Amino acid sequence: MFETITKAISALGFASLPTLEVKRATFGWCNIERTRLVLLVWMNFTNNGGKPFLINGVELDFVGEPLKPVESISEHFNCLTERGWVTESLRQVDNVVACPQIPAGNAVALFALFDLPVLTALNQNGVFGFTIRATFAPRRWRQVNFVIRNKL
Repeated sequence: MFETITKAISALGFASLPTLEVKRATFGWCNIERTRLVLLVWMNFTNNGGKPFLINGVELDFVGEPLKPVESISEHFNCLTERGWVTESLRQVDNVVACPQIPAGNAVALFALFDLPVLTALNQNGVFGFTIRATFAPRRWRQVNFVIRNKL
């Protein structure tokens, strides 16, 4: 019976949404002058359905302020964290803004880069709460909450 209901729902276009998981996040200053604060989030999307999904948008909520990802212009990401400089190579095919598709029956890791409001961040006392939301269609989304503890 459950299988019949699932097939009927899928046939009507209500296929289950891909899952969203925050794989890792890098948080820190993008420059030595400490004027640009960034968050690089790697997300795992898993699509168990038979059709590919298009990600219509990704948004980060930081202290009630919705932030859109910036399209990274460099293949190299440098960030001054509390543990020192972190350098990472970024490929455009892994950028959720540039390549927002999740293949059918597959899992994909995509990143999003966000500029954070510096003054708001400095008022958080080292505990930063975030909610990241991926929208697949109007009123259909997945979101994950996560916390980073960091001394700026």
